[in-house]
Amino acid sequence: MLSYISEEESYDAICFIPKRDIKFAGFSVYQVYAIGMEQDFTCIYSIKIGNDKWPEKTAAFTAAEIDNKMVNIMFD
Repeated sequence: MLSYISEEESYDAICFIPKRDIKFAGFSVYQVYAIGMEQDFTCIYSIKIGNDKWPEKTAAFTAAEIDNKMVNIMFD
């Protein structure tokens, strides 16, 4: 099940409830823009799993890093 609006905060959100334990390596961000108008952008994100919540982080990307309208945010 995926949803795209956070119920508890004013963020766009994806809620994913797997049927078994999984590990996340990261996620991809889709930059919305008009064709020919690619530009640098910043993604601000926070992760919440159950009652555990990590601090908000910021990832900045240049237009050169965008591959097929997507960029990846990989975890340590």
